[in-house]
Amino acid sequence: GFFQKLITGGTERSLTFAEELGSSMASGAISGVPCAIMELTMIQQQRFGGSLWGTPARIMQAQGPSGLLRGLLPAINRECFFTAGYLGVSPYLHTMLMSDEYKWNPFVANITAASVGGVLAGALTHPFDTIKSCMQGDIERKHYGTFSQTARVLYEKGGPGQFFQGFTARASMIVLAFLIFNETKLRLAPIMCPHHFPSDADKWEKIEK
Repeated sequence: GFFQKLITGGTERSLTFAEELGSSMASGAISGVPCAIMELTMIQQQRFGGSLWGTPARIMQAQGPSGLLRGLLPAINRECFFTAGYLGVSPYLHTMLMSDEYKWNPFVANITAASVGGVLAGALTHPFDTIKSCMQGDIERKHYGTFSQTARVLYEKGGPGQFFQGFTARASMIVLAFLIFNETKLRLAPIMCPHHFPSDADKWEKIEK
């Protein structure tokens, strides 16, 4: 929305694939801020209990206002690649497979696009998600310090594979999410934005003119 208009200058044109990725990643970076705070609250609640408002208050009392931003950097990186996957890669593949050149079945195209985009997004985001979860579970910094320190501890503990613990489950979740995103967009877009989907009568009217 906002970043797409910023790129096109408000003119009506389709974005290139690179522009789609860029605007998606920018949107993801912004969404990483509230995601970091909400997920920090969630992880702390899962570990120690507490209420929705009491948990952030406890964190601020113990760590100061900056404590709420624990894990912000990996959260922003994760959301950049995740958003690029479901707003950039997956829709692009689906559109390509549905084009006159390939003419795939819509549902098969959706499954394929969601699978490729989801696994790719999962592979790129999972290390950041692992680092973020470790940092947010240890706000006292007893085992995990900064972003780079946490990455070093994880690497020393189990090598590159340590960053991908739980990858299969999370990648499967992302694929299913992308599948739902794509299918929902296909079903609702003509209803919510009919001006972008002219009816057959409108098409014939343009041809006759």
